[in-house]
Amino acid sequence: MAADYTKESTYSISLRGTAGELLSGYSGVFKDLAGMETGTAITAHPTVSERFAGLHMFNLDWSTITSTTYPGINSGTSVVLGEDIGGVVEFGKRSAGSLTLKTATVANLASDTVNIISPNDTDNTTSTTKTYKFYNAATPATGAVTVNYGTASFTVGGTEAFSSAVKASATFTFGATEFDDVNNGTLTLIDNAGLSKTYIIRNDYGASGALEFNAGGSAAVAAANFKALVEGSNGHDGTIVVTDGGSGVITIEQATPGTGGNTTITPAANWNNTTSVNVGAAFAGGFDPTITLIDSASLSKTYKVKYDYTAVAGSQEINAGANATVLADNFKQLVESADGHNGTITVVVTDPGGSDAAVTLTQATSGTVGNKSIATSNWDAITSVNVGAAFAGGAVDDTAVNIYGLTTLETIAAQIEAAIEHANGHAGKVIATVGAVAGSEIPITLSQFYHGPGGDTTVTSSDSANLTAVSFTGGETLEDSLRYIILHLSRTDIASATISTDVTKLIQVELGKWEIKTNQLIFYESDGTTVLKTFNLFDKNDQATSIAPYKRVPI
Repeated sequence: MAADYTKESTYSISLRGTAGELLSGYSGVFKDLAGMETGTAITAHPTVSERFAGLHMFNLDWSTITSTTYPGINSGTSVVLGEDIGGVVEFGKRSAGSLTLKTATVANLASDTVNIISPNDTDNTTSTTKTYKFYNAATPATGAVTVNYGTASFTVGGTEAFSSAVKASATFTFGATEFDDVNNGTLTLIDNAGLSKTYIIRNDYGASGALEFNAGGSAAVAAANFKALVEGSNGHDGTIVVTDGGSGVITIEQATPGTGGNTTITPAANWNNTTSVNVGAAFAGGFDPTITLIDSASLSKTYKVKYDYTAVAGSQEINAGANATVLADNFKQLVESADGHNGTITVVVTDPGGSDAAVTLTQATSGTVGNKSIATSNWDAITSVNVGAAFAGGAVDDTAVNIYGLTTLETIAAQIEAAIEHANGHAGKVIATVGAVAGSEIPITLSQFYHGPGGDTTVTSSDSANLTAVSFTGGETLEDSLRYIILHLSRTDIASATISTDVTKLIQVELGKWEIKTNQLIFYESDGTTVLKTFNLFDKNDQATSIAPYKRVPI
């Protein structure tokens, strides 16, 4: 394949060693460079008329090279003749893409995003992905980075957290005719703390024991007497609450929420012969609410609320405490402790007013990886604002494009360009150039800093109606057999101007006029008259001579 110099304005150079590694901090000269006159510094690509073949040495004036014409070369490095370490100058074509801005109405662009990917070297071993987000507000400034963490929230209800929704209960009904059918029937109840009491019904109005009550003259009276006994000082004294629903309907409920209240109920001595709706075998519906959280690294922990102050140290159990705020604070301490997520999920508790406690959960690692699912069991029973099914809002960190107060295509496009080339953006790995307004649009051309097919990456826009994106294409790296230049490298510091002068003199010596006068050898510059160098000639006896000289000595 012949060298195509018509495309060279789009080509870039990188220096490589024998193993293909990128080289930096070196200087060098080129051999076999077609198209460049000896001693000419590379400041522009050769035209077709400047091409010629043959072996040529010329100096590369690195101080004149800019990153826009030759990315990958350290400008200011001196150029020397040096050892050939087998390196090459690798030619390649940069990938090109574009954005087209179609609106100057900033409200249409607010919160839009653009994603751009660039390789970090010509080998494309790694890449940099950046998300640019438009902000129609005074802050953040263009180029500022916004970190997007996954979050979730709920509110522990001051009422809900300690309501019947999480308390164990049972029901029965004294029958309208059955209520006094049995004398000395018994019902044994056990509260959340394990306190057991056996209550005895008397149909002969002979109740005298501490745990005896009279059936009375109706089901309603039996229910009222039962309630008074259970809640009194001889009974469970408030640890079990009795609700008299009228007409003999009774609900018994554990005062302390949680599974600890799901205790057995034992009717005996024909107790059930006094009821038209019999009591169950146990209290039911007592819950220890749980919530399962997963951090960005997929560490899963299930946290459980204990209402009976039996939370086990070193576990994921917390004591509910006396109110919603205490419950929320205990939850925060556990989640952030070594027994919990230990900092990979942070918790903030705030007071929204009243007796509630608002809780916000935040993943410590930003990005979509933090949008993990959240599983609950009866957790919603204790919240006035329920938690969602997953963390949300985790996204790739974005670099701001601030368009606040802007009204023209040119000024908005300039902010896009500034964000892309900002240190927090692609920082030179992508070159953005704003073009001229054409009708109601303005183009922004994008060019990869590093050449090669690895630069053919995607460019996407979240709002194609107002900002269209064209992905990078056209990246090229020439094969070894198509590379034009062999590179000699060294680390010797010799000024490039010195090399240029010396190489020029060598060529003039080879191609210019010379003559022997008396005992001197004289070399002339290309004009044939200006003396370039003079040597005294000597024979083998160190006598001056112009015939059969044995050695020359410069003067």
